[in-house]
Amino acid sequence: MEQKHLHTEQDNQENIMGSPSAVLPKTDTRISIEFEGGELKGACTMKVMLDDLLICKFEHHNPDGLAACVRRAADAVELSEWAEKVLRDDAKGG
Repeated sequence: MEQKHLHTEQDNQENIMGSPSAVLPKTDTRISIEFEGGELKGACTMKVMLDDLLICKFEHHNPDGLAACVRRAADAVELSEWAEKVLRDDAKGG
C-alpha cells in the first residue's frame, strides 16, 4: 500500500495528503489527537483535528496505551466522512 506524507512547503501544495483538492494552510499545519471527554484513566472519547478542523472522533481506553490510540485514530480517519470526501474528490480528478 502506498504511503502518503504530509508536506507543508509551498512548492508541494498539490501533493498534500494525496489530494490536489485538499484545502490546507501553506505552512505549519498541525495534526492532533485530543481528549474530548470521559475518564482520563479509562474509556474516553478522542478527536482527530487538522488545525481547527474536526476530522473525526473515536473511542479509546487509555490503559491500552499510546500506540493503540494512534492506531484507533488512523482507523477512525480512514472511516470518516472527511476521508470519503477526499477520496471522492481524487476520483473526480481534484
